[in-house]
Amino acid sequence: MPETLRDYFGNTVKPTVDEYLSGNGRFNIRKARLAAIVVEHIIDYYSLAYKKDRAEVRKDITDLSPLYSVVRDTADATKHGSLKRKNTDIKENGQIKCPPGFFQTPFGEGCWAEAIEVYVETDDGRKISLENAIKEVMRVWDMKISPH
Repeated sequence: MPETLRDYFGNTVKPTVDEYLSGNGRFNIRKARLAAIVVEHIIDYYSLAYKKDRAEVRKDITDLSPLYSVVRDTADATKHGSLKRKNTDIKENGQIKCPPGFFQTPFGEGCWAEAIEVYVETDDGRKISLENAIKEVMRVWDMKISPH
């Protein structure tokens, strides 16, 4: 594996994703957004390392992981605030959400059974776990990048 890709994947992507997925990080929207951004940018490093067109690599990753679009849209919406691209799951950063925890809600409004996680609310009303999307896309990148 080319050194720049190895360095980015091992020293930036993996620690950032691990920090998001460990302990209470899973409930932290900042850590979720940062994880999505670094995972999305593997495309740039992979394309550069293997001299492949980014659109071609993006299509390959999408074919292997349909949830890649959620990670990409989260990263781009975080960076730009809104998305102008066609075929996106979301249109703006406000669709990346994390409900407050039970002890952060006003008295009388909390619910013990409420799931607390960062999710993306798509334009068609679906709620997709960002944790699951990132895990799936990382599984694909691990297959493509990590030595066997």
